Amino acid sequence: MDLKKRRGVLIVCVVMIFFIICSGCIGNVERNQSPRLTPVSTPASNSSQPVHNETHWIRIDPIGNKSSGDIIFVNGTTNLNVSALILIEVLPANFNPLSKLMCEECSVKNSGSCTVFVVEGPQKDAHIFNGSVDSSATPCEKTAWKPQEYTAKAIAVEYPAEDHVNFTLVPSNLSANVTYGKNGC
Repeated sequence: MDLKKRRGVLIVCVVMIFFIICSGCIGNVERNQSPRLTPVSTPASNSSQPVHNETHWIRIDPIGNKSSGDIIFVNGTTNLNVSALILIEVLPANFNPLSKLMCEECSVKNSGSCTVFVVEGPQKDAHIFNGSVDSSATPCEKTAWKPQEYTAKAIAVEYPAEDHVNFTLVPSNLSANVTYGKNGC
């Protein structure tokens, strides 16, 4: 390359570096004050074990046995702000998302979700949330949910807080108010 072309390339590079520095892409990191996300680990348990941190918590009320085809109400308390969003998921207790990714024929049937807002509760520092998922037949699933153990999860959308609780869905011809063993007896 001749000297004039090298000089032109050098000038263009210097000008580009100048604009990059002035635009804030390099150098002053304090300009970008976006919040940093902190990962939160969730303990694995069969009972309701709220994930506590210093400021946020969620507790799901016990659900108990339900009959196949019932509406599953997932209610609870939290100290999250009024109007905070909570994602409610109801899945089979044995659902494993990692094994689902490896199995093309696997599907998440007999599950549902909804998003609810936190509303003001009776106590100053404990607000409430109420959600529901229908376990009856839908246009997508032609039959009611399969009787088995399920997990209901409540996950704060904007805060590091969640809770889960297990319950049993019994056949609709059996009473949901009776405790049944694993084999339905």
